[in-house]
Amino acid sequence: MIFFTGKDLATLTQDGFGPAWSLAIADAPLFSLAEAETLLAIAVQNPALVGPYLVEADATAHGPRPLKMRERIRGEGPTVDIPTNPASLTQAKAA
Repeated sequence: MIFFTGKDLATLTQDGFGPAWSLAIADAPLFSLAEAETLLAIAVQNPALVGPYLVEADATAHGPRPLKMRERIRGEGPTVDIPTNPASLTQAKAA
């Protein structure tokens, strides 16, 4: 999932990225609904972007926080710790 950074959409590169997009939700500013709908109308015209949509969010000290759990998981990652050692999964099952 990528997030619009508020930079000029005209700065997109061939691959659809560039300074207008980030993998971090913290880089995404909040917009009014009217502004967001206008930007979405522009974004859907870019064939490199697949399925762009708006995310409702609240402002926090750490950046936007999506209101829906689905977008929180997509923007912030899983809700549980994922072991970095696959062997620990087998050991945990055997215990």
